Amino acid sequence: MKRFSAFIIPFLLLSALLFSGCGDSAPVGFKVLKDTVTPTGLTYRITRKAESWDFGDAFTVERQENREWAPVPRVESEFEVVFNAIGYELTFPGASKDMTAGWSMLYGELEPGHYRIGKRFHRKVSAATEDITLYAEFDIPEP
Repeated sequence: MKRFSAFIIPFLLLSALLFSGCGDSAPVGFKVLKDTVTPTGLTYRITRKAESWDFGDAFTVERQENREWAPVPRVESEFEVVFNAIGYELTFPGASKDMTAGWSMLYGELEPGHYRIGKRFHRKVSAATEDITLYAEFDIPEP
């Protein structure tokens, strides 16, 4: 039974870490810098709290429709758009990094509406890797 608990408890804790907003309870600060939002991109800030979480350039964008989140469809292209396979780490608590998300090649120009950007974070825990996805909401206003 002790062995079972060693596996199920971390699984339940990890499941609880899928945040739809990044309030004070999120293990990493993740927010959109409001004055930077345009129909083709934005700037967001990641802030290290206690533990160190690694992250890369990749992100997703979802639109709120009828109180549900739906992935924004990708634009058709003859080329596959990929993200650089790079890893960032903030070295001390309180450190932050501002990053730009330009999505015109992925999603085109977003129409007015309520959106959220999603980002995956990883950290090494013993021999395993813990993954979480955090979201930060933003609006594209009417012109």
